[in-house]
Amino acid sequence: MGTEIVPKITVEELPRIRAVVWDIATRRASGSLAAWGAINVGAWLLLGTESRELLRGLLSPSDTRYLLLYGGLILGAAMVAFGAFGLTTRFRGAIFLDGLFLVAAGLWNVTSDFIAVSALQSYSYAMVAPRAIWIVLGICQIVWGVRQLSTFTRMAVWSIPRLPRGDLGAMKKTLERLVALCDDPQRGLVTASVTTKGFLGLDILPRTTQYRGVLSADAAIMVSLGLDDCVILTRQDANEATFSPNGVVAVQVERDSLVVAVTPLSMFVLKAWCGRPVDAADVRFAAEQRALTVPMIRTCLASEDPGVRAASVAALATVSEEGAASLAGMCVDDSSPMVQAAALRVCAQLKVTAAGAKAIGLLWHPDPNVRIS
Repeated sequence: MGTEIVPKITVEELPRIRAVVWDIATRRASGSLAAWGAINVGAWLLLGTESRELLRGLLSPSDTRYLLLYGGLILGAAMVAFGAFGLTTRFRGAIFLDGLFLVAAGLWNVTSDFIAVSALQSYSYAMVAPRAIWIVLGICQIVWGVRQLSTFTRMAVWSIPRLPRGDLGAMKKTLERLVALCDDPQRGLVTASVTTKGFLGLDILPRTTQYRGVLSADAAIMVSLGLDDCVILTRQDANEATFSPNGVVAVQVERDSLVVAVTPLSMFVLKAWCGRPVDAADVRFAAEQRALTVPMIRTCLASEDPGVRAASVAALATVSEEGAASLAGMCVDDSSPMVQAAALRVCAQLKVTAAGAKAIGLLWHPDPNVRIS
């Protein structure tokens, strides 16, 4: 079976891509809102609390503290209603409502029992310990709600057209084909883990998501594997980014500070795409991950940096013996003594002479004038 064609996606299609991403994120947020609301209602009906049962007989409906009895039920029912509304109408504010209601419900579930205990003390009742299940449920809701609010604040600045269902469906199928492809940086396909900051740009509850990216002429378009988020990295963004030697890129994109972790091969391709040179630390990292290939080493051996060439030769043990001997043979006469010494060490490890390594190199590259191909 032949290699599947990479879908051609350009920056001009960014509004349509974001329309699909927003539509999917909206549907999932609506489902999340309804599901968490149902959990809240179910927990209120089935679990209850001792303090709530005591207050039921003490408070009158006119007392504002009476809300302590039914606040969780009211919030849960409202979440279910708004979730159902979002699922049926594709309401674009569903992500915001999901985050807002979850934070509110979580805070209520964490604090309401403590408030109820305080109210009981005014009736001379001994303190009744809140049930831990409500605190755990509330914390889970707050965490997920803050993440949803963070997602909404980042996506709210997007310019998104309202597309007909047919156009949305066609673009969704294109994106599905993209994320289903395997990582293949040589064809411009890269895989990355992107970490975005938390709510209001704070380092609180950051979100890390897997993305599949395609490198076009002027931008890297990265779509999450779940199709509910996308990141656009321009050449200028990438060129101004900070590349770490462990496959991590710190980059500023549209007022967002992102941390992008890529595979060693993707790092090589991404640097070449944005015009940044590969350094010796990149080569060593790829060698540690046993991700170097003969073509990658050939490219590095053509570098003008002796440090990169030396690191490449030192990493030859991670490829086949034939490939290592071939590449070492090309480097025994390198202009840099450091590279020559590294090449001779590799020859000694492979138990071949420098002349033998050169011969193997000529078998791989019959033209003696072509040192690196």
